[in-house]
Amino acid sequence: MNQAHTDLSDIVRRRAAPGILVVDLGGRVVFANEPALATLAALGFPDPDAWTPPGEVVQLCRRALEGQATALTLQAEGIGREDSLSCALRAFPLAPPGGGASPTHVMILLEGVVAKHQVDLEKARRAFDLSRRELEVLNLINLGCSNKKIADQLYLSEYTIKDHIKSLMKKLGVSSRSEAVALLR
Repeated sequence: MNQAHTDLSDIVRRRAAPGILVVDLGGRVVFANEPALATLAALGFPDPDAWTPPGEVVQLCRRALEGQATALTLQAEGIGREDSLSCALRAFPLAPPGGGASPTHVMILLEGVVAKHQVDLEKARRAFDLSRRELEVLNLINLGCSNKKIADQLYLSEYTIKDHIKSLMKKLGVSSRSEAVALLR
């Protein structure tokens, strides 16, 4: 087995199973697996039956139902503290089998994002010939920031951030943000 395959296998082994929520079109949880329950509790929502999705999550579900790209990062109270939790969400429309039917539910994948990793950015800059701006973007990815948050922080458009991320991934030889962070540790 080559080194790259071994490194990727290690990333997959260390990755936790995603939380899965299924909500109806009214936003009520109809299914939640154990990782989803644990993530919701850590975000301050201990009872999924009483969970009212925040406006950001409702918008995420709407975008999924409209066929648009969906990604969102939520952060628990205590931003900036070592024990705060960030959670990446992605939503997908669910329709009855058979094709042609309109979606009746939305599946939301929840994955915890480690807020801080020890990464030597200067070493990364030298090893991968990264620009100053790519380093800034990489640092914010490392901190678990969404594209929107990175754009806001750097006063750039989300499209520009996506271009920087594509460039970073190409230079690093990875296909995801989590692979990029794992590669730099």
